[in-house]
Amino acid sequence: MLRILLAEDNDLVRDSLKLLLEYEHDIEIVGDAADWQEALDMLQQIEADILVTDLNMPKVDGFQLIEELRRRNPSIQILVYSALNSTAYVAKAFRIGASAYLTKDSSADELIYALRHVSQKKKYLSSDLSLSIFEKHHQFD
Repeated sequence: MLRILLAEDNDLVRDSLKLLLEYEHDIEIVGDAADWQEALDMLQQIEADILVTDLNMPKVDGFQLIEELRRRNPSIQILVYSALNSTAYVAKAFRIGASAYLTKDSSADELIYALRHVSQKKKYLSSDLSLSIFEKHHQFD
């Protein structure tokens, strides 16, 4: 069973993710937080395998959260779920310890696939970002 903690300040997005993931037989939502401090506090009381987090939330920079989580709990996998699609953000997230990066344009199926993929200690980059990065470095006729 994959234990997931959601950290998302938008109530609609957070509730939608919970609703989507609760139908998966191998996924359990162990908590949800509206900001990073709440997420960090929860992680002191509960065990989670994967943190799904946005980078853009109030109070703390998302990169600071990733770095702090890496210090506190190096075994947790971190899946960034963000509207920010800049390759600079993606590269930095992976460099400081993210396991996956998905844009909020990603499908529900891709999110579920990515969760299962990172649970096996593998990295994942959303298909739209992968294609965008590939196209920047290669010309198509």
